[in-house]
Amino acid sequence: MSAFALAGPVGVAGIGVARVVATIVFGILAAAPLARWRSDRVLLALGIARVIASASVAFAIFMGGDAIWFVLASMTMGGTDAILRPAQNTLLPALARTPEELVAGNIASSSAEAIGTFAGPLAAAILIAAGVPGLAALFLAAVQIAGVVALADIHFEDQHDERGPDHRAAGRGLALGAGVAAIRQRPAIAVVIAGF
Repeated sequence: MSAFALAGPVGVAGIGVARVVATIVFGILAAAPLARWRSDRVLLALGIARVIASASVAFAIFMGGDAIWFVLASMTMGGTDAILRPAQNTLLPALARTPEELVAGNIASSSAEAIGTFAGPLAAAILIAAGVPGLAALFLAAVQIAGVVALADIHFEDQHDERGPDHRAAGRGLALGAGVAAIRQRPAIAVVIAGF
């Protein structure tokens, strides 16, 4: 049983809307966890949340569960996606020892993302076309588990990076105005945001 079979066309559209809304909401709040915790730990938590979401979809497919599982999983994936990119961008410089390693890491990260963007949906489409959509969700969960395992073994080059953010500098609350203040100080940031 697939999301389309459980929810119908309107339900599938609702699942997409739920993902986008979660991405917008968590995108606004993305800086808050990174100001509080090390980015590798944030990525680890995001990976675990994604494993749970993928496994819940597989469970719903195999057990004929309610469409709400698809909505919740979609919201989880959208919300974690919004925080994932900033967390990756703060982690990579902490792992590189030289500017050349940073450039190579960015290229490798972009290449891996491009391959995953193509190969992931292709693998899922093949499994769904073969009549086993639950395996597509399990495949995603397995990929997420591999990512969590890889993150568990990260070593920082600089001891300061390993300590994580300075909580005295982080302040209190969600610091929603920090982004607006940064744009006021450096208007070029708005150009970069608009371009992406």
